Amino acid sequence: MKKTFLLITLTIVALVRAQSMQDILNIPGPIVFHEQEYFLHWSKANSKVYFTQNFLPRDQHIDTFENLIAFNYFNADIDIEMAVRQKIESVQKLRESDKSVTLNMMQSPDNSEYIVEYSFTISPETTPPFLEYNLYKFSKLKSEKKPLLITTYTRRFYTNLKEARKTIVKEKDMMMTEIANFNPPDIKLISK
Repeated sequence: MKKTFLLITLTIVALVRAQSMQDILNIPGPIVFHEQEYFLHWSKANSKVYFTQNFLPRDQHIDTFENLIAFNYFNADIDIEMAVRQKIESVQKLRESDKSVTLNMMQSPDNSEYIVEYSFTISPETTPPFLEYNLYKFSKLKSEKKPLLITTYTRRFYTNLKEARKTIVKEKDMMMTEIANFNPPDIKLISK
């Protein structure tokens, strides 16, 4: 009986894991960003119009990753300025509990793309503290539904937080330029 239960449990876990790695946006990977390859790690159809795919370097795990690329795709006409404003407001709320939060925003001359850059620190009880640096690139795609794509680059530093801040200051202009020039693959929803 215990062996049957264990076998059923392992089968369910394997099916859930396989489902969560399904390419739903036609972005098979690998994705190359900042001279590093990223492979599909997780995907989810959050709703009928909202889809997410996360990519990690091959040797990293989601609980302790150092670099992550995510694509959040909204297959609906969402106001890009409202989406950017909501992100900025959520980061500003972080400042209430973390005074080290940094926040910057830039936009393309034609207002078709925005980049929100921010960092914050986390001191979870179960893992060492880390500093997280994020770049969110908001892009309106040209198609009938005028979908919104949010391309995210996240970098975590688990070492000396003071040194991590120095690294961010030193590399942030390069990272902002790289995300601004990054062209994601053509997204096409893959029907199940």
